[in-house]
Amino acid sequence: MRDSIADFIKNERKYAGFTQEEFAIRRGLGLRFIRELEQGKESAKWIKLIRLFLCLEVVWELLNKLLNKVKELNNGLYI
Repeated sequence: MRDSIADFIKNERKYAGFTQEEFAIRRGLGLRFIRELEQGKESAKWIKLIRLFLCLEVVWELLNKLLNKVKELNNGLYI
């Protein structure tokens, strides 16, 4: 997940001028989740990730591309 989703989220957060804590509060997510996500940890839950993308107003096309890349990297599985 490193160098893709993690960096995208971190860059978007920084561009918006938020700390991790401010970002988590504004998006209705836990600070721990944001920290782990930006560190590229695999423990980040998919439902929260999708919720975050929706909050960022990421277009479905980009989300679909990311999910397909994950599927490709995991030998055909989305997990």
